[in-house]
Amino acid sequence: MIHKQKNVLYRAGIYTRLSSERHEEWREKSSSIETQVLCGKEYALKENIKVIQVYTDYEYSGTNFERPQFQEMMKDIRERRINCIIIRDLSRLGREYLEMGRLIDKVFPFLGVRFISVNDKLDTVKDVDSKKSFEITLKYIVNDMYAKDISVKIKSSKHNRARNGYFIGSVPPFGYKVVKL
Repeated sequence: MIHKQKNVLYRAGIYTRLSSERHEEWREKSSSIETQVLCGKEYALKENIKVIQVYTDYEYSGTNFERPQFQEMMKDIRERRINCIIIRDLSRLGREYLEMGRLIDKVFPFLGVRFISVNDKLDTVKDVDSKKSFEITLKYIVNDMYAKDISVKIKSSKHNRARNGYFIGSVPPFGYKVVKL
């Protein structure tokens, strides 16, 4: 946990992510990204935090931390461009239990980064009691289980579609076209 220091100017990056379960056509229709950004900006305004950049990863699984904008944000942290991360909720940062714990409990404090999850009421500058820590740990586990459950359901669905003769790829082989029934 970072202890609150007087007169610290926090320069924030708002991190947003649209899950890989959402397809390309959702980019235009979904208000999820806008909602995440608005949530972060409102919190930043209330806490007198300057928002430097918004990082958005489209269609990336929360179990994969090799996301382009996540990596860009981590680079900006290492280069001291930002010293605060704001997310709407923990699942937007990631859904892998061990990596989430490592980032929030070890990496961010080591780098002097204030970490804020607005909907989870987690702000590492403010006191986090043991009850809150336990609650956050449970959320890591639930998010991890959700990602694994979705993965099993998607694999099962694709297997059933293939067994029933439906094309399950994204682009048909050369010379073929997908016909919707």
